[in-house]
Amino acid sequence: MSAEFDPVPVRRRSPIWMRALLIASLAVNVAVIGVVTGYKMKDGEDTHALSRQVSWIVRMVPDHRKEFALTHFAGFREQLIASRMAQMGDLDRILAAVRTDPFEAQELRVALEVRRASSDSRRVIVHEGLVTLLEQFEQEERLTFANNLEARLEKVRLNQNSGGTISTSAAAQ
Repeated sequence: MSAEFDPVPVRRRSPIWMRALLIASLAVNVAVIGVVTGYKMKDGEDTHALSRQVSWIVRMVPDHRKEFALTHFAGFREQLIASRMAQMGDLDRILAAVRTDPFEAQELRVALEVRRASSDSRRVIVHEGLVTLLEQFEQEERLTFANNLEARLEKVRLNQNSGGTISTSAAAQ
């Protein structure tokens, strides 16, 4: 055979519209990932999520009262922030106790007890907010809240009984 009959590999280029479509598709995928990630990482102030506990409570509130509930809990914002700052200081004390040489177990116990008290005080703020919120609801709204809470707790119990692990975010849904 002569050289003129040897097939020469021909590189076929895809049409420009196909390349443009691929680039556009990739751009849309990146944009969707960015939006979803941004939504998940959004600062609590923008979503009115004063704390996980407050967000969990607001999910149980009847739809027509959610804005009212968010406004209600916004009144507790300064107390919740101060409590959170105290808890962060407690963590520093715990770390210092763990790093002592020689190790002082009693100092760690005291630091953990202070942390537990800070955590309890934060919980008391949220619980008091819940009580004062429900005081302002009509009976039907309180029943809706109770039914929503019961349905959520049933899902949590089913997950526990099936041997699944429960994360805070799963319990809050």
